[in-house]
Amino acid sequence: MDVADKAQLQNSENVLDIFVSPEGIFCAVSDENKNVILRQQLNTEINSKTDIQKIEDFFNQPELDVLSENVNIYIENSTYQLIPSELYRHQDTEKLFEMTLGKTENETIQSSVLPKWNMHLAYRIPEKLRLFLAEKFPDTEPKHIVFDLLKTFIKRSEEAVYLNLRKNVADLALIKDNKLQLLNSFDVKTDEDIVYFAMNIFEQFQLNPENFKLKIKISKSDNKSAVELLKEYISEVEE
Repeated sequence: MDVADKAQLQNSENVLDIFVSPEGIFCAVSDENKNVILRQQLNTEINSKTDIQKIEDFFNQPELDVLSENVNIYIENSTYQLIPSELYRHQDTEKLFEMTLGKTENETIQSSVLPKWNMHLAYRIPEKLRLFLAEKFPDTEPKHIVFDLLKTFIKRSEEAVYLNLRKNVADLALIKDNKLQLLNSFDVKTDEDIVYFAMNIFEQFQLNPENFKLKIKISKSDNKSAVELLKEYISEVEE
Protein backbone atom coordinates (compact mmCIF):
# COMPACT_ATOMS: atom_id res chain seq x y z
CA MET A 1 0.00 0.00 0.00
CA ASP A 2 1.51 3.34 -1.01
CA VAL A 3 1.45 6.63 0.93
CA ALA A 4 -1.54 7.97 -1.02
CA ASP A 5 -3.54 4.86 -0.18
CA LYS A 6 -2.72 5.22 3.51
CA ALA A 7 -3.83 8.84 3.50
CA GLN A 8 -7.08 7.82 1.82
CA LEU A 9 -7.74 5.17 4.46
CA GLN A 10 -7.19 7.67 7.28
CA ASN A 11 -10.02 9.93 6.12
CA SER A 12 -12.46 10.48 9.00
CA GLU A 13 -15.40 10.33 6.56
CA ASN A 14 -14.71 6.72 5.60
CA VAL A 15 -17.40 4.11 6.28
CA LEU A 16 -16.74 0.51 7.30
CA ASP A 17 -19.36 -2.10 6.34
CA ILE A 18 -18.99 -5.44 8.12
CA PHE A 19 -20.80 -8.56 6.90
CA VAL A 20 -20.78 -11.54 9.28
CA SER A 21 -21.84 -14.87 7.77
CA PRO A 22 -21.41 -18.50 8.89
CA GLU A 23 -18.48 -18.75 6.42
CA GLY A 24 -16.53 -15.76 7.70
CA ILE A 25 -16.34 -11.98 7.90
CA PHE A 26 -16.16 -9.59 4.96
CA CYS A 27 -15.29 -5.91 5.37
CA ALA A 28 -15.45 -3.03 2.91
CA VAL A 29 -14.15 0.48 3.54
CA SER A 30 -15.81 3.19 1.42
CA ASP A 31 -15.00 6.86 1.02
CA GLU A 32 -17.44 9.77 1.30
CA ASN A 33 -18.51 9.16 -2.32
CA LYS A 34 -19.40 5.52 -1.53
CA ASN A 35 -16.47 4.22 -3.56
CA VAL A 36 -14.98 1.05 -2.06
CA ILE A 37 -11.29 1.66 -1.38
CA LEU A 38 -10.48 -1.50 0.59
CA ARG A 39 -11.82 -5.04 0.96
CA GLN A 40 -10.69 -7.48 3.64
CA GLN A 41 -11.94 -10.98 4.43
CA LEU A 42 -11.55 -13.41 7.31
CA ASN A 43 -12.16 -16.96 6.12
CA THR A 44 -13.12 -18.84 9.26
CA GLU A 45 -16.38 -20.44 10.33
CA ILE A 46 -18.44 -18.17 12.56
CA ASN A 47 -20.31 -20.05 15.28
CA SER A 48 -20.39 -20.47 19.05
CA LYS A 49 -17.02 -22.32 18.95
CA THR A 50 -15.13 -19.70 16.94
CA ASP A 51 -11.86 -18.49 18.45
CA ILE A 52 -12.65 -14.84 19.20
CA GLN A 53 -8.92 -14.06 19.25
CA LYS A 54 -8.85 -14.64 15.47
CA ILE A 55 -11.62 -12.09 15.02
CA GLU A 56 -9.92 -9.63 17.36
CA ASP A 57 -6.63 -9.93 15.46
CA PHE A 58 -8.48 -9.39 12.17
CA PHE A 59 -10.08 -6.15 13.35
CA ASN A 60 -6.82 -4.89 14.84
CA GLN A 61 -5.56 -4.22 11.32
CA PRO A 62 -4.92 -0.45 11.10
CA GLU A 63 -6.63 -0.39 7.68
CA LEU A 64 -9.94 -1.19 9.42
CA ASP A 65 -9.59 1.57 11.99
CA VAL A 66 -12.68 3.64 11.16
CA LEU A 67 -14.65 5.91 13.48
CA SER A 68 -17.09 3.71 15.39
CA GLU A 69 -19.99 5.97 14.43
CA ASN A 70 -19.23 5.25 10.75
CA VAL A 71 -19.49 1.48 11.09
CA ASN A 72 -22.36 -0.73 9.87
CA ILE A 73 -22.60 -4.37 10.95
CA TYR A 74 -24.80 -6.83 9.06
CA ILE A 75 -25.47 -10.37 10.28
CA GLU A 76 -25.89 -12.71 7.31
CA ASN A 77 -27.32 -15.99 8.54
CA SER A 78 -30.56 -17.89 7.97
CA THR A 79 -31.50 -18.29 11.64
CA TYR A 80 -34.04 -15.49 11.88
CA GLN A 81 -37.77 -15.11 12.47
CA LEU A 82 -40.25 -12.38 11.54
CA ILE A 83 -42.80 -11.96 14.33
CA PRO A 84 -45.84 -9.64 14.33
CA SER A 85 -45.13 -6.91 16.87
CA GLU A 86 -48.41 -7.46 18.72
CA LEU A 87 -47.37 -11.08 19.35
CA TYR A 88 -43.70 -10.45 20.12
CA ARG A 89 -42.52 -11.37 23.61
CA HIS A 90 -38.77 -11.66 24.08
CA GLN A 91 -39.13 -14.38 26.71
CA ASP A 92 -41.09 -16.54 24.24
CA THR A 93 -38.70 -16.10 21.33
CA GLU A 94 -36.20 -18.76 22.46
CA LYS A 95 -38.97 -21.37 22.54
CA LEU A 96 -40.06 -20.33 19.05
CA PHE A 97 -36.50 -20.69 17.74
CA GLU A 98 -36.14 -24.11 19.37
CA MET A 99 -39.38 -25.33 17.77
CA THR A 100 -38.60 -24.05 14.28
CA LEU A 101 -34.79 -24.06 14.04
CA GLY A 102 -33.63 -26.41 16.79
CA LYS A 103 -31.82 -25.88 20.07
CA THR A 104 -28.32 -24.37 20.22
CA GLU A 105 -25.83 -23.51 22.94
CA ASN A 106 -23.89 -20.32 23.65
CA GLU A 107 -25.99 -18.24 21.28
CA THR A 108 -28.21 -15.30 22.09
CA ILE A 109 -31.25 -13.85 20.38
CA GLN A 110 -31.25 -10.24 19.24
CA SER A 111 -34.17 -8.36 17.74
CA SER A 112 -34.90 -5.22 15.74
CA VAL A 113 -38.20 -3.40 15.31
CA LEU A 114 -39.68 -2.75 11.87
CA PRO A 115 -42.49 -0.22 12.51
CA LYS A 116 -43.41 0.09 8.82
CA TRP A 117 -44.16 -3.63 8.72
CA ASN A 118 -45.46 -3.86 12.31
CA MET A 119 -42.98 -6.67 12.92
CA HIS A 120 -39.99 -7.65 15.00
CA LEU A 121 -37.08 -9.41 13.33
CA ALA A 122 -35.30 -11.76 15.74
CA TYR A 123 -32.09 -13.61 14.96
CA ARG A 124 -29.45 -15.74 16.64
CA ILE A 125 -25.83 -14.71 17.11
CA PRO A 126 -22.98 -16.39 19.05
CA GLU A 127 -22.83 -14.75 22.47
CA LYS A 128 -19.04 -14.31 22.43
CA LEU A 129 -19.26 -12.59 19.06
CA ARG A 130 -22.04 -10.30 20.27
CA LEU A 131 -19.95 -9.25 23.27
CA PHE A 132 -16.87 -8.64 21.12
CA LEU A 133 -18.77 -6.48 18.62
CA ALA A 134 -20.42 -4.48 21.41
CA GLU A 135 -17.04 -3.72 22.96
CA LYS A 136 -15.22 -3.05 19.67
CA PHE A 137 -17.98 -0.94 18.09
CA PRO A 138 -20.00 0.55 20.98
CA ASP A 139 -21.77 3.08 18.73
CA THR A 140 -23.07 0.47 16.29
CA GLU A 141 -26.05 -1.83 16.70
CA PRO A 142 -25.70 -4.92 14.48
CA LYS A 143 -28.59 -5.50 12.09
CA HIS A 144 -29.62 -8.65 10.31
CA ILE A 145 -29.26 -8.38 6.53
CA VAL A 146 -33.00 -9.09 6.16
CA PHE A 147 -33.72 -6.04 8.34
CA ASP A 148 -31.79 -3.92 5.85
CA LEU A 149 -33.70 -5.45 2.93
CA LEU A 150 -37.04 -4.63 4.53
CA LYS A 151 -35.87 -1.08 5.24
CA THR A 152 -34.29 -0.22 1.89
CA PHE A 153 -35.17 -2.73 -0.85
CA ILE A 154 -38.56 -4.37 -0.34
CA LYS A 155 -41.39 -1.87 -0.91
CA ARG A 156 -44.80 -2.52 0.58
CA SER A 157 -46.43 -0.35 -2.10
CA GLU A 158 -44.89 -2.22 -5.06
CA GLU A 159 -46.14 -5.70 -5.90
CA ALA A 160 -43.27 -7.94 -6.93
CA VAL A 161 -41.15 -10.93 -6.07
CA TYR A 162 -37.97 -9.54 -4.49
CA LEU A 163 -34.71 -11.45 -4.82
CA ASN A 164 -31.52 -10.56 -2.98
CA LEU A 165 -28.46 -12.54 -4.05
CA ARG A 166 -25.50 -12.94 -1.74
CA LYS A 167 -22.80 -15.58 -1.44
CA ASN A 168 -24.48 -19.01 -1.53
CA VAL A 169 -27.80 -17.55 -0.32
CA ALA A 170 -30.93 -16.23 -2.03
CA ASP A 171 -33.33 -14.08 0.00
CA LEU A 172 -36.81 -14.14 -1.54
CA ALA A 173 -39.84 -12.07 -0.61
CA LEU A 174 -43.28 -11.56 -2.11
CA ILE A 175 -45.33 -8.38 -1.86
CA LYS A 176 -48.92 -8.83 -3.03
CA ASP A 177 -52.13 -7.04 -2.04
CA ASN A 178 -49.98 -4.55 -0.05
CA LYS A 179 -48.83 -7.36 2.25
CA LEU A 180 -45.62 -9.26 2.84
CA GLN A 181 -46.85 -12.70 1.83
CA LEU A 182 -43.53 -14.52 2.19
CA LEU A 183 -39.90 -13.97 3.12
CA ASN A 184 -37.38 -16.81 3.22
CA SER A 185 -33.67 -17.37 2.74
CA PHE A 186 -32.42 -20.37 0.78
CA ASP A 187 -28.99 -21.94 0.47
CA VAL A 188 -27.99 -22.02 -3.20
CA LYS A 189 -24.97 -23.41 -5.03
CA THR A 190 -25.85 -22.95 -8.70
CA ASP A 191 -27.76 -20.58 -10.96
CA GLU A 192 -30.31 -23.35 -11.40
CA ASP A 193 -30.92 -23.41 -7.63
CA ILE A 194 -31.73 -19.70 -7.71
CA VAL A 195 -34.14 -20.14 -10.62
CA TYR A 196 -35.81 -23.09 -8.88
CA PHE A 197 -36.59 -21.19 -5.68
CA ALA A 198 -37.72 -18.06 -7.53
CA MET A 199 -40.01 -19.97 -9.89
CA ASN A 200 -41.40 -21.99 -6.99
CA ILE A 201 -42.83 -18.76 -5.56
CA PHE A 202 -44.43 -17.90 -8.89
CA GLU A 203 -46.02 -21.36 -9.00
CA GLN A 204 -47.01 -21.50 -5.32
CA PHE A 205 -48.83 -18.16 -5.46
CA GLN A 206 -50.06 -18.58 -9.06
CA LEU A 207 -48.20 -15.52 -10.33
CA ASN A 208 -47.95 -14.94 -14.06
CA PRO A 209 -44.25 -14.76 -15.08
CA GLU A 210 -45.33 -12.79 -18.16
CA ASN A 211 -46.48 -9.75 -16.19
CA PHE A 212 -45.59 -10.12 -12.48
CA LYS A 213 -42.33 -8.35 -11.72
CA LEU A 214 -39.14 -9.81 -10.28
CA LYS A 215 -36.87 -7.23 -8.62
CA ILE A 216 -33.27 -8.26 -8.05
CA LYS A 217 -30.54 -6.91 -5.80
CA ILE A 218 -27.09 -8.39 -6.24
CA SER A 219 -24.04 -7.86 -4.07
CA LYS A 220 -21.46 -9.23 -6.51
CA SER A 221 -21.09 -9.26 -10.28
CA ASP A 222 -20.62 -13.04 -10.32
CA ASN A 223 -24.41 -13.40 -9.96
CA LYS A 224 -24.96 -11.93 -13.43
CA SER A 225 -25.29 -15.35 -15.04
CA ALA A 226 -28.14 -16.21 -12.66
CA VAL A 227 -29.93 -12.99 -13.62
CA GLU A 228 -29.64 -13.81 -17.31
CA LEU A 229 -31.03 -17.29 -16.69
CA LEU A 230 -33.98 -15.87 -14.74
CA LYS A 231 -34.80 -13.61 -17.69
CA GLU A 232 -35.44 -16.73 -19.77
CA TYR A 233 -38.35 -17.63 -17.48
CA ILE A 234 -39.63 -14.25 -16.26
CA SER A 235 -40.47 -11.37 -18.59
CA GLU A 236 -40.31 -8.44 -16.17
CA VAL A 237 -36.94 -8.54 -14.41
CA GLU A 238 -35.69 -5.34 -12.81
CA GLU A 239 -32.17 -4.97 -11.43
